[in-house]
Amino acid sequence: MHHYLDPGLGCEAHLSASFISKLDKIDVKVITPVVKRLRRTAMAYPSCGLRDTADLPAEVVVTPFGPWLHVVATYLTTFQASSSELLDAAFADLIGLRVTQGTIIDTS
Repeated sequence: MHHYLDPGLGCEAHLSASFISKLDKIDVKVITPVVKRLRRTAMAYPSCGLRDTADLPAEVVVTPFGPWLHVVATYLTTFQASSSELLDAAFADLIGLRVTQGTIIDTS
């Protein structure tokens, strides 16, 4: 985007324009969580009493949170020394994601 001087302000005898500066305006996009809902089914066999449940994908078994959420959480806890309370508050305030105490970091 260019901002030009109005040439009607001078005597108009000799117009000479020169580039004198540039300014950057920097912003970030709104961060919103992307939720992918997985549904499992269970089958009950009335004749034998057996109940079988579908397996979860491996990446969901460990934690429901994706890799970028872990990157941000690790950065805040490791490099910014944020407690789990501050981390939970940051996620709620910045991206509208409510999590329970310590669930983002807990990968056991």
